[in-house]
Amino acid sequence: MNQEDRQQEDRQQADSQEADHQDMGFEEQLVQGLVISGQITDSGYKKILQRLKENASLSDALKEHDEIGPELLSTYNDCKALVDQGKISISQLIVAMYDYQTANIPIKESLWIRGWLNQ
Repeated sequence: MNQEDRQQEDRQQADSQEADHQDMGFEEQLVQGLVISGQITDSGYKKILQRLKENASLSDALKEHDEIGPELLSTYNDCKALVDQGKISISQLIVAMYDYQTANIPIKESLWIRGWLNQ
């Protein structure tokens, strides 16, 4: 499979996942992506969602979670801006989060390599 075919397949997969996530807000989708990518546990997911329900900001809820360091938190904040601007989808971000967790590829680099984000 060549690079172009892989990018097309990745886009189709991300579009399919995007349809599943349309009911949820960005914060819940991002936290769910953290679970999917293996960056937090189910119990961490529940704790963060509880903090969000208590009107904590996403940044504050993630800061309180020991496994999310300041550099990664900054990246998520930057990526939220990209999602808000329509430059990437939440599903594309989740795929990049998985790449980060499994292959240690920086999130923005993963988005760029896959052709989803211009530098």
